[in-house]
Amino acid sequence: MFFQGGSMTIEVIEAIITLLSGLGILLVGFKMLSDNIERLANVGLKKLFSKTSKNIPAGIGALTTAIIQSSGATTIMIVGFVNAGAMSLIQATAMIMGANIGTTITAQIAALGSFDVALYATLLSIIGMTIYMAFKREKIKTTGLAIAGLGLVFVALSIMKNSMSIFNTLPEVTSFLSSCSNPFLLLIFGIIFTTLVQSSSAVTTILISMVAVGMVIGGGETGGNAILYIILGSNIGSCSTALISSLGASVNAKRTSLIHLMFNTFGAILFFVFLLCVPNFMDATFNKWFSGAPQTSIAMFHTFFN
Repeated sequence: MFFQGGSMTIEVIEAIITLLSGLGILLVGFKMLSDNIERLANVGLKKLFSKTSKNIPAGIGALTTAIIQSSGATTIMIVGFVNAGAMSLIQATAMIMGANIGTTITAQIAALGSFDVALYATLLSIIGMTIYMAFKREKIKTTGLAIAGLGLVFVALSIMKNSMSIFNTLPEVTSFLSSCSNPFLLLIFGIIFTTLVQSSSAVTTILISMVAVGMVIGGGETGGNAILYIILGSNIGSCSTALISSLGASVNAKRTSLIHLMFNTFGAILFFVFLLCVPNFMDATFNKWFSGAPQTSIAMFHTFFN
């Protein structure tokens, strides 16, 4: 398994196809999980949102996103409520802040890939489909599909992690990743890649899959902070979903999506500057606290930052 004459071997091509396939399964799993959970809780969530007129619902935004597994889905719902006049701009802002926290649960799930529980969690896919086929009640069938979706997420994590193993044996690949030390390029990469994939969760999962097999991102100039710049960029790129959903909506709905973009961008810029000033931040904190578990370090930073 090596590069010959600048062209990739069959093994590398197959590994890339496997990685992309794993990413596809991951997105399908998220889609199944979010759609069916939203179908189960849609009415309840609407009632919950309508009762928050006197409270700042940041906690609700975090809880909703943790359940649905998608800050994009939560933000789209928020934009819809604002567009319909059912939610104020201040409420929407607080809920978007909460959604940013709730979405970090995905990275925590991905970090479980280093424990045996992840292997057993893949069985949720067959358990969920068994429930779907065995029962006739629509609510139970929907619950089964949601469970199957969660199982697919763990199946995808396993596939992606295994596909990354080959790249860890290629000196050309590891050398290239090590040379990507420019914080600005890493930030921009995070923005663009997340915008294309339409899921910051998927990007974070890929990064965790990389470090799980010992791959190193960034050189000595950025130290352990290199991968963090990509995560900061992914937080900005995740705003594209809300911006798209606000097209043709009311002025306040557009303001809601713009606040989402501003909040994530300003937060990323502030932490970007901080990381530039403290180049050994990751090594002195999370990598030290979770020594030997780089996946957990990344997941914890993701939660801490948001």
